[in-house]
Amino acid sequence: MSALLRGLVVSLALAAPAGAQECNFSAGPPADWRRMDTPAMSLYLPPDAYAKDISSDHSTTHRFLADGVDVLIDYGLASQLKFDESGAVSRLLGGSPASVLTEVGDRGGGRIGAGWSHLGPQQRLAASLSIRVGDAAHWDDACRIAASVRLLGDVSQLTLLRIGKTDGGQRFAEVVGSDARKRRLFVGDYASLNWGRISAIDSAAIVITELLRGDDGGYTQRQTRLERQR
Repeated sequence: MSALLRGLVVSLALAAPAGAQECNFSAGPPADWRRMDTPAMSLYLPPDAYAKDISSDHSTTHRFLADGVDVLIDYGLASQLKFDESGAVSRLLGGSPASVLTEVGDRGGGRIGAGWSHLGPQQRLAASLSIRVGDAAHWDDACRIAASVRLLGDVSQLTLLRIGKTDGGQRFAEVVGSDARKRRLFVGDYASLNWGRISAIDSAAIVITELLRGDDGGYTQRQTRLERQR
């Protein structure tokens, strides 16, 4: 494997301690879990999870904390995002080729690591995911979080299905990507890679505003208008 990220890295619970759950990635999140969207991926987290956003010069970092679980997502240029792939196993997960790795601690805790490389139409972006658990009792939550992860696609892969309104009158857009997964998005929500966010919703279309990053670290803005399917 290369030194850069290659595929999604998620736990297989190799040599897991007593009480740790083996991750089979088939169990869906509980009904009361909440979907969280980031610039690179969406995932479901326990209802007590809360966000701590951190940004660096070369990436955008999102941190979510819940009882016994610490989730860290990093997204930026592939040339500046590194991940130790030692001991990783390849598999398909979250709609993308994956390299899989588990780190188990002395007290039954540990970490599920994750990473993607060659993202976006120019394959210049990368993302990483780290799910830390404090003890064996929270491995099941960590596995469910990992199983719920879905990588966001390029804006060209999105189709606008319909536009609706909440009971309070707020417009939302229902979109579907190449993985056939439907999402309900509001203005400000992440919709695609390249930090693509919904910047406007009208009665017939949505506007997605992306930030395209150059090798010099600078950004250019690109807007895409998606018309509603008829």
